[in-house]
Amino acid sequence: MAISRLVPPHVAQTLEDSCWAAVLESWSRVDLCLVRQEQSALIARWGEGPTGGITPARKIPLIAQALGLQWGAFRSGREVNSYLQRHLPDSHIFFAYTVSRQFTHSVLIYRLEGDDLWVMDPDRGRHRRRSLSWLGTRDPFVLMRRL
Repeated sequence: MAISRLVPPHVAQTLEDSCWAAVLESWSRVDLCLVRQEQSALIARWGEGPTGGITPARKIPLIAQALGLQWGAFRSGREVNSYLQRHLPDSHIFFAYTVSRQFTHSVLIYRLEGDDLWVMDPDRGRHRRRSLSWLGTRDPFVLMRRL
C-alpha cells in the first residue's frame, strides 16, 4: 500500500550547502498549513557561513520551533520506516541524512510504497526514487514533520 502526499515543486538549492532551505521552501509551497518560506530568507536567518549550511544538531531544533514543526533524530533505517508509516499520512517529511562524517543532505519525502521512497531532492531540484535499504548506510538521520 502506498502512502502519498501532494508532489512538491522542484526547488534547487542556490548555495553549496543550502539543501535544507530549498527543502523547506518546496515544502511550504505544497503544504498550505505552513507559512510560505523563501530559501534566501531562511539562509539569511539560520545559515552558517558563505555556503548556506547549518549544523543540524544546533539549528534543526530552533528551525522546527520557529516554524511549528516536530523534529527527531534517529539512528537506523528501521526507525525511519516506522516513523514514515506513522507520520507520512499526515505530513511531508523533511529528511536529513549523513553523506559523510562532516556533511548531511536534506530531501523532502512525499511518497512511500513498499521499499521505495519518492523525494524532492534540491540537488538540481529534481524528484528521485530511493529504497529504504539505501538509508541503511546513511545514518544518523534528522527528520521534521508538521505537528
